[in-house]
Amino acid sequence: MGHNRVRLRRRDANAGWHWGYLTGAKTREEAVDSGYQHIARLATEIEAHTGVGLQSRRALEYGCGWGRLAVPLAERCEYVYGVDISTSVLAEAAENAKRSNVENIEWLQAPRLA
Repeated sequence: MGHNRVRLRRRDANAGWHWGYLTGAKTREEAVDSGYQHIARLATEIEAHTGVGLQSRRALEYGCGWGRLAVPLAERCEYVYGVDISTSVLAEAAENAKRSNVENIEWLQAPRLA
């Protein structure tokens, strides 16, 4: 099988979840839900292109923030690593994972990347 690539399309900054959340146009719940929707679409694309699902896979989210994508990834993958430069944001991510009863995530600070 050849190398298949899944391309993630960037949206206009004013149309994405982050802009809506920061401006108050979207609630935190809507931002979290958008993470689950994004991972569901990504999982579908990966399986369509490779024939392989995310189960029994490990994932890395670089710049994970509060875990908007890492938590839903962990619900599909064997294990997830969430990397960010901010200890306070990683603490929030750990709380979000705990609220979702997700334990297969390791939160890693990358201070040298700041």
